[in-house]
Amino acid sequence: MSIGSRWIVLSTALAACALAGGMSIDGSEAAPARGLPASLRPGLSSPAPAPAPATGRYKKSGSACVWDAKDSGPNQCTPLAEGRFRRDGRACVWDAAGRGPNQCRPTTGRFKKEGDACVWNATDTGRNQCNPRQPK
Repeated sequence: MSIGSRWIVLSTALAACALAGGMSIDGSEAAPARGLPASLRPGLSSPAPAPAPATGRYKKSGSACVWDAKDSGPNQCTPLAEGRFRRDGRACVWDAAGRGPNQCRPTTGRFKKEGDACVWNATDTGRNQCNPRQPK
């Protein structure tokens, strides 16, 4: 492509952009083009982009309600207690906001029933009183 041809292509592209933005070729304001989408008409803002779909949901797996990070759609259930055990250095701690499978299991502590809630008590001993993965 010669320099003259490139200049024509560039000039045409710039003119199209100016017209889409509501400007005439000479730089004065032009009436907005009615056939343009609202996002290209002057004075109108483009709509906000749609949020990315959330990935992951709670799914029923037997008698448990487990987090599946690779699935999408509405939750099939809600666990009695959200959270998971995770590694924190050499310790294994309960992360109430965590989702996904447990990374470890502490040697002491148990889940206890407190009203309708199933809560982790790290200093208590004995069998679990509830299953945090049980659906509500």
